[in-house]
This record gives sequence, structure tokens and C-alpha cells, in this order.
Amino acid sequence: MLIGIDFGDNDFSSTIRAFLKIFKDSVLVELYPQNVTKENIIRLWDMLAPGCYWLAQDGFQDKNGPEEELSIINYLKITKDRIYLNEECIQNFYEDNNWSYWYIDTDTGEIYGS
Repeated sequence: MLIGIDFGDNDFSSTIRAFLKIFKDSVLVELYPQNVTKENIIRLWDMLAPGCYWLAQDGFQDKNGPEEELSIINYLKITKDRIYLNEECIQNFYEDNNWSYWYIDTDTGEIYGS
């Protein structure tokens, strides 16, 4: 299965890659692939992207207070048109050239960006 996200801001590539890695060997992908929908990916992104940002990109270096944390949470929102599944991933891979698009092949764990 291919799962892709085009966040639109290439400064957040580490956040996107950390989020996509979670799908490799996940129960969602392995046992319930029918539940891998754009809507569910957005739900997961909203829950996990801020943590992925602080874990894989920022490392709490900015000493974020509550206002800054809320700002990051709000900035990291995505919409359904930014999620790509299977064949859509390949098509968008060749169309995007801003390094803001990343996708994972959950079978191999490989992550590709453009």
C-alpha cells in the first residue's frame, strides 16, 4: 500500500517522514487496510503530527510554551486533497517538485520524496 502526504511546506519533511514510518507494520495497514482512508489518515495526522514534529524535527529546541505549541498544532492541519493513496502517490510524485511531498510503500518501508 502507498500512502502519501503533500504538506505544502518543505520545512516539515522530517515531521512527514516520521508520521509515515508509523504505518509500516501497523495493525491498521496489516489487518484493516480497508480502514486506511483519507479521512482516517487526517484523523491520525491531527493526533500525531505535533508529536512527530517535536520528536523528529524540533526536539523541543524552541522551548515552546503553550501559545507556540498551539500555533504549531494549528499550522500542521491538512485537508483531504493533500492525502494520496496507492496510484495517486505515483502520479503526484512526478507532478510535485517542491520536496513537500512524501509517500511510503508500507510493504517495504521505503519512503520517497519529491
